[in-house]
Amino acid sequence: MMPRPPLCIQIYDEAPVKSRIMGFLYERLPMDAESNRKVGARCRQVRTTLELTQTEMGAVLGVCKNTVLAIEKGDITPTMERVQRFARLGVSVGFIAGQDDVMFVYGVSPEKAQERARAALAECENEVEAERA
Repeated sequence: MMPRPPLCIQIYDEAPVKSRIMGFLYERLPMDAESNRKVGARCRQVRTTLELTQTEMGAVLGVCKNTVLAIEKGDITPTMERVQRFARLGVSVGFIAGQDDVMFVYGVSPEKAQERARAALAECENEVEAERA
């Protein structure tokens, strides 16, 4: 059996490539209750490192605060869309999946990831303002 490649990979926006990569990652995300708790703890660790509230993280991930809470408690596994949004912040998918101890991909500092998270949050707020207008 071939060893699994590392999960610190770039998430591409081209649909066929993205679909193939996301399928590859999804089959490696743990699905049992204990693993869900570990994934949730890592998601919480990412959120606190980025200095975001659960509500802010929910806005960045495109979910409500209760979904963030459920992920962090290990009640649910984050969907691939949510994992992809973590990756866009510079978070290692391998870290989320529990297969890597490095939180951020090469070249992304915690400060840079925090900057990306704040930019994504501002974008979400702009979309809400545009819908209200």
